[in-house]
Amino acid sequence: MWLSLTAASPGAAAGPAALLLACAATALYAAYRLPGDGPRTVLSCAGGLALLAATGGVLRTVTPSPQWWPAAHLLCAAALLTAAVARRTRRGRLRALAPLARGLRLAALAVGGAAVLWTTPATLQALYGPLSWSAGIWTGAPERVRDALTPGVPWLGGGSVAAVAALVAATAAAAWRLLPRTHPWRAPARGTAPVAAAVTAALLPAALDLGYAVAVAWLLALAVAPLAGYAVLGRPNGRAAAASWRGPAAAACPAAALALTPAPLGLALAGRTATLLVLAVLTLAFAGAALAAVRSGTPGRLPAVPACAAVAAAAGLGWALAMTAELPPRHAAFALLAVAFAVLGAASAARRRPELCRPLEGAAACVAATGLLAASGSAAWLSLALALCGLAAGALALRADRRPVAAVVSAVLLLCAAWARLYASEVTVPEAYTLPVTLLALPLGHLRRRGAERASSWTAYAPGLAATALPGTVAVWGDPGWLRPLLLGAAALAVTLWGARLALQAPLLLGGATLAAVALHELAPYLARMAGVLPRWLPLAVAGALLLAVGATYEKRLREVRRLRARIGRMS
Repeated sequence: MWLSLTAASPGAAAGPAALLLACAATALYAAYRLPGDGPRTVLSCAGGLALLAATGGVLRTVTPSPQWWPAAHLLCAAALLTAAVARRTRRGRLRALAPLARGLRLAALAVGGAAVLWTTPATLQALYGPLSWSAGIWTGAPERVRDALTPGVPWLGGGSVAAVAALVAATAAAAWRLLPRTHPWRAPARGTAPVAAAVTAALLPAALDLGYAVAVAWLLALAVAPLAGYAVLGRPNGRAAAASWRGPAAAACPAAALALTPAPLGLALAGRTATLLVLAVLTLAFAGAALAAVRSGTPGRLPAVPACAAVAAAAGLGWALAMTAELPPRHAAFALLAVAFAVLGAASAARRRPELCRPLEGAAACVAATGLLAASGSAAWLSLALALCGLAAGALALRADRRPVAAVVSAVLLLCAAWARLYASEVTVPEAYTLPVTLLALPLGHLRRRGAERASSWTAYAPGLAATALPGTVAVWGDPGWLRPLLLGAAALAVTLWGARLALQAPLLLGGATLAAVALHELAPYLARMAGVLPRWLPLAVAGALLLAVGATYEKRLREVRRLRARIGRMS
């Protein structure tokens, strides 16, 4: 076999091929005569491998380059697999191959799988290598597509990679047609054929080394094509169309589009115009597919897949437009916020379908968080962004099904916006601005608890208390004086006692946390001084003694902790 695989000419491969054919014939005859299925499968598989090594070794020597060797062996494996799964020919049934079919199929699949694995790195490089342009976005597009696959690294493949994918598609389609309807391999063969055909089409620009613009257009059309089929299948034009829409095609279309999208998007990142065009087309295509799925009444979470993809493409388009206008990131962040707010509006319009509404809200939250991160470089612009997000969350809280969570998120965002504004204005006494808010919010919270007994203390009192407690705690750690820690500690102690007296969870925990932070700030210098004076072994000894004491009374301490947790949990 080694001589056949290393032969340099057809004449040199003929001798080893004859020996391999003889071995194959012997193994297949022995397998045909054996009664057991196990030995028969092993011998027929060995005979099939010898047969493929003989034919592939001869065919390999006439290929133009070593890149085509996997395609040569795959062609022989495809022919053997087609013969092994065939049930009828023009002359009748292939009765002689029936006992050997399993072993021959395994041999053909082993050789075909090896050929596919050989070309997998080049395939992945062609499909997802262009994403490396994200590190050098808009640095200039090359003339040929192979130079754009992976910047600075040559492509590993050639025309043989597309040929291998095409052979896989043709073999899977032939096997699906030839296998019986009840055969367990029929369904995988049917699913492999369109996937391999799509990969073949995606590899053609790299295999032919087309121009950059032509390759981007070809790959973009290839990525949009499944979405167009997604939209066509979604039209309720009869029972057949509805059945196919709810079948495997409905899931295959968005999956194929998402798998093929990185190639045109990555290539487009090399040029500014290509980036804007590809993102715009992908946004419209995914949004149209999602809308078609919604209108057709597709059940389940399937419409959320193209919808979330459209949100991601729209966010990328908004950022690209802002970068085209040469806006700084703190200004470009508001383009992302505009996309997030528009998606929230679309999610509210689709609130009757929770399986679509919730993913859209999650996608909008991710885009808004990205916008806040981009605006974090400037405290003033971050304050404005936080305020806008808080208003959007407040608008979402108008819906009864989103009110408990959205109201809390809105309050937190507005508080953070106020603190960011104070920091941007270099305010050294934040209590002058936050204390009036607390004094106004606490009576309003008390009135709400009187009007609605079920209102939690976190809803009634936490926003007002946090408005002063958190900025005050931050200010304490940067203040070397004694007056602010004294006043804040006294106020925190009073709030903690108030919460413990009336069994209010929010004042107890917020006041206790603030009091602990102030106490730690005041004791920190003394603790540091003691750590420098005391022997180094003393903290370890004290920690060990505490661990021993806790371990000795573990069950009792555990019951006390559970009792304390239950008591706090019963608070309102």
